[in-house]
Amino acid sequence: MKHFLIKYRFKHGSRTEWHQEIANFISALESDPDLNGKISYRSMKVKESDDYYHLASAEDERAVKTLGERDFFSSYKKDRSRR
Repeated sequence: MKHFLIKYRFKHGSRTEWHQEIANFISALESDPDLNGKISYRSMKVKESDDYYHLASAEDERAVKTLGERDFFSSYKKDRSRR
């Protein structure tokens, strides 16, 4: 099992839209037949802060590689201004 801890700071834009984007990402993971059950993703907000922690766990290196090949993940490989 591989674990990744990602720290984000919300800078601008709609918090509602950002939360929906995270929910869409998790939904895409869960609906992908090759990734469902192989990658888990949780988002946590730091109390009284604009910081968030995202904890991702992958079953193995193959799951990580498969995720990297998915279209829905391609935008997360780039620098995102809201993070």
